[in-house]
Amino acid sequence: MGAPVPGQIYVGRNGRQYRYNGGDPRAQSSYSLVQQSRSTTYSEQDSAAKAAAAAEAKKARDTLALAEQFYTLNRNTGTGDWMSAEATNPESLFRKLGIGMPGRDRYSNLQTMNALTNSMVQANIQPGTSSTMNSDAERRGLALTYPSVLNPGSTNVQILQNMRLKAQLEAARTAAMDRYLAQKGDLSEFDAAWAPQEQSIRGAFGRSIRRPASGAGAAGSSRNVSVNY
Repeated sequence: MGAPVPGQIYVGRNGRQYRYNGGDPRAQSSYSLVQQSRSTTYSEQDSAAKAAAAAEAKKARDTLALAEQFYTLNRNTGTGDWMSAEATNPESLFRKLGIGMPGRDRYSNLQTMNALTNSMVQANIQPGTSSTMNSDAERRGLALTYPSVLNPGSTNVQILQNMRLKAQLEAARTAAMDRYLAQKGDLSEFDAAWAPQEQSIRGAFGRSIRRPASGAGAAGSSRNVSVNY
């Protein structure tokens, strides 16, 4: 093989391409890495995956902020009883007649909490589904997905913990994806690299959970909270 020519491209043992810039051909400093552009298909796939991950992280973060507001109210406003359900049920005859409704402050808090749950639903809405809780059946169906006035405080705390974990995982996954792309150039094996990181985050989160502070709304949770996300 003849002497290398400045500008000539060589493939290294790692599979990457290097350009010879002149000088001692045995010296690493005589070569520079060629920044290869991947195929259009790869670039589009990776860009779409990165954008989707960032969108999920933002959605989880925004939804968690609403859930934290809900929890602040729930600590001082009881939920899960029939009065909470009737006060926020648009189909309730009791509500229409003003019978058996809670006091003004509690009623106001329940309405605010119900609006926060509606906002959580809207933030996570899938195309083709209802954007609000228009019926009591819909409200009850979503009560185990988001904090709700239909749940006792302890259940809402458990849901909140799941949402905290989800937000943490989505943020970490997005950051890990950015680092992986910068180092590897594509996401073909990202899931395998992410799996142990996810497991570590879940483990650390589970160990960090403490019993929630007791308030009127979130009281009654004397047991440890389990994380199901």
